[in-house]
Amino acid sequence: MDNIIIADILSRLQSLENGQAINWKDLIASIPALIAAFVAYLKAKTAEINSNSAIHEKDIDIAEYQCEIQHEPQYEPLAKKINPSPSVLGIAPTEFQAEEQPIKSGLERLFNAYENGCKDYFSKKINRERFKSKYGKSIIDYAEKYSNILGRYESISKFYKELRK
Repeated sequence: MDNIIIADILSRLQSLENGQAINWKDLIASIPALIAAFVAYLKAKTAEINSNSAIHEKDIDIAEYQCEIQHEPQYEPLAKKINPSPSVLGIAPTEFQAEEQPIKSGLERLFNAYENGCKDYFSKKINRERFKSKYGKSIIDYAEKYSNILGRYESISKFYKELRK
């Protein structure tokens, strides 16, 4: 069976090389196959976008949860033991340390998750409308609250400027 198909394909290629007329039946029969291939491509692309969106949503949600837990009163003593203040370590606190260092590992993770999400937002690898509606307000809030470290995160800055237009 395979030999027959290969022979048929080779004979069709030979007829095209010899300048013979196009077999319109074959051409018309191939149109549904092209349409089916295009539809399959679109569905695969949509599935990829939804998958990327879900991955970023999980990452951002985990980072947000981690930030919330670190800021709850019952965890403050534990956070101070894990991340002691500069004065406890014998280092004089400076304005730079108070403002420029990542504001706890949870917040840094959150900014990194937002940065990755914003990068994929601009490269159209995620569902842009869902990302904007779900995280737009919180990104604006964090960008305004921590504007001093926003320069490290280009995609967040770009996203913030786009939302503020």
